[in-house]
Amino acid sequence: MRIAVVSGIVVDRDAISAAACTQAATLESIFGQGTVDLFTSHLARHTSVPTHVVTDPWALLQHPRFRECDIIIFHWGIVTPLVDAVWLIDLDRHDVVVHVHSDTPRELASPEQL
Repeated sequence: MRIAVVSGIVVDRDAISAAACTQAATLESIFGQGTVDLFTSHLARHTSVPTHVVTDPWALLQHPRFRECDIIIFHWGIVTPLVDAVWLIDLDRHDVVVHVHSDTPRELASPEQL
């Protein structure tokens, strides 16, 4: 089994980046080295799994390591072109998971944020 984790950006001091990197590392520790690849359009953080910079959905879909994946996990919290790839994936061939981040419950938002 091969797993792709996709995050628009992978940078220091960013919660979504941390979630994607931690998930990728955890999955690799469970399933073994070489089973997880991380894909991003902007990389400015150390990762413990093979990480590939791709600039758009087409580049992502054409990447040889991405094409080998059975499970694709998207982390989404900001507008990023890479998430558009979710509409182009063959669901008969791949399982897809989308983690949506950055939803603040109304009761936790300040009045200025409403």
